[in-house]
Amino acid sequence: MVATPMPPESAMSVGSPRTQAAMKVLGIIAQDVQPRDRSTFPEGMPGEIRFEAFETKRRQMMHNVSGMALDRSLDLTKAAGAAAHDGQASAATNAFLADVMAREAVSIEKMHKRAKGDVQKIVIEEMEAKRQVGIREGKLEEHRKRVVELKKQQNEKIKLEKAAALKKLEKSVEVRARMDRNLEKEAAERFAAIQVKDEKVETVLREREEGWVLNRESKQAERVDLYGRIAVFKGKDMKVREKMYAGIVTKIANSEDRLSELQEELAARQSEKSDRTSGVIARARETIAAAQQEKDDAYVERLKVHDKKKEVRENIAKDVAKEYLANNKKARGTFEKNYERVLKEREVLVVSPRMVKSMSESYTTNPAWCTENSMKAFETHKTMGELRQLNLSTLRRAHTHQQTQSLNKIEDMRHRVKALADSKSQAQDRRYDMMKNVAIEKHHLTFQVEKVRDAPPEKMNDLLIHMGMPPIKTGKEEGEEDADKK
Repeated sequence: MVATPMPPESAMSVGSPRTQAAMKVLGIIAQDVQPRDRSTFPEGMPGEIRFEAFETKRRQMMHNVSGMALDRSLDLTKAAGAAAHDGQASAATNAFLADVMAREAVSIEKMHKRAKGDVQKIVIEEMEAKRQVGIREGKLEEHRKRVVELKKQQNEKIKLEKAAALKKLEKSVEVRARMDRNLEKEAAERFAAIQVKDEKVETVLREREEGWVLNRESKQAERVDLYGRIAVFKGKDMKVREKMYAGIVTKIANSEDRLSELQEELAARQSEKSDRTSGVIARARETIAAAQQEKDDAYVERLKVHDKKKEVRENIAKDVAKEYLANNKKARGTFEKNYERVLKEREVLVVSPRMVKSMSESYTTNPAWCTENSMKAFETHKTMGELRQLNLSTLRRAHTHQQTQSLNKIEDMRHRVKALADSKSQAQDRRYDMMKNVAIEKHHLTFQVEKVRDAPPEKMNDLLIHMGMPPIKTGKEEGEEDADKK
């Protein structure tokens, strides 16, 4: 067994924060990396083995701690445990919330600017609306004047049209009276002509009624004569039908006779057919019985042949069994001879070196198995068991530290979420306050605008100057007025 070289002792600073963080992550405590005195172990070989094993383990743990502490890719100082113990947010959370508050302040400043712009826009729109109202009032005044002139012209035109209409009315009354007299004269002439035509029509209707009565009587006489002739014709037709019925009865009797003859003939043919069928069935049964008999005879012959073949096979098997028995007996004798020869060759006793060595030692103090190598193996096994328990305790501490850090991180995340939610709620409240203040200011400004709506534009400019806004130009300049006049 080749001994493993002991690693060199690492230079480790226990007071360094990164070293302490690495020890917590690995589950190593300060006692595990402290060197042990040789006197704490038993004397002799067992103490040397245990001291070497524990010292190797201590140096390996120091190398692991130093390697993790010197690895700059690991952020060992970023632990979320600070906020979990004192109930406050961590530095990262505070920085995040400060960023959120700065963004909220920027957005609130933008809302202030937008509210100021909205107020200025409202004032400008009100002044523009007032200017448009003035323009509309001027146009309405001009419209009213034009309407008065149009009404005067329409009244004069109506008077002239009314005089012309009166003249036309007098003419139309005279024309209608003349037309009425002409219509009355024409109606009297038409009434006389209608009276003459009425007398002629009554004479024609009277003659037509008398002709209808005469026609009805003559048609009835002709109808009675026709009914008599029809009755005579139908009497002749009944005799013909009686003769036809007698012929039909005769035909039916003849057909029944022929039917009975056909049925008798069919019965005779059926009986003849049954006789022929019975003969065919009997002959078929005889043929099948003969064929089956031939098969039975052939089967019996085949059984006799098989019995003879079986007897031959049994004789051959007996001969083969006798041959196998003789060969086995011969092989058994050969094996026994060879076995006896081998036993005689192995009569020389061979003694192992281990047995010679154990027999040469003294058994007064140690048992036979208690050698130096076995004791070293036993002590190494015991030491490895203790080191295993040490590793398990280290892993338990590392696992506990990891769980604690995970819980602290979750708690810090909860603080951040709660703080972010509180900041959002506060920002929303500030937004609502801003909206409320803007609405109140807008209402106040609207009230002031309505109050001075009928006032000249200078008051509007005074209101803008009072609010800290530049005044707007109203009316036209002198140059523009001269240009308009030209």
